[in-house]
Amino acid sequence: MYRTCRHTMPTGRACQSPAMRDSAFCYFHSRRPQYPYRRTPTKKEFKFSALDTDKTITTAITDVLNSLLASRIDARKAGRLLYGLQIAATTLDRASKRAGPNPAAC
Repeated sequence: MYRTCRHTMPTGRACQSPAMRDSAFCYFHSRRPQYPYRRTPTKKEFKFSALDTDKTITTAITDVLNSLLASRIDARKAGRLLYGLQIAATTLDRASKRAGPNPAAC
């Protein structure tokens, strides 16, 4: 029995060629440079402005989702950010209910 190449194609299929001795890859994949689709996504630092209105929270949620879709952040970090934004939205909602109606607005 022989070892097969550990390279995974962009489609998700394995290479299936025999691996070279003392290597995990076949001759072709051991000589190839890094593929462009294997680039690690650039890390984006999130700096939210004050999350004190519904509009700023909605904008922050949109930023997180767009970054997730563009693969600039991983799903785990996006989940943590969205959870924090959910807490901010809940806190804002509770604070506005506790304040009651604004007498100056009438």
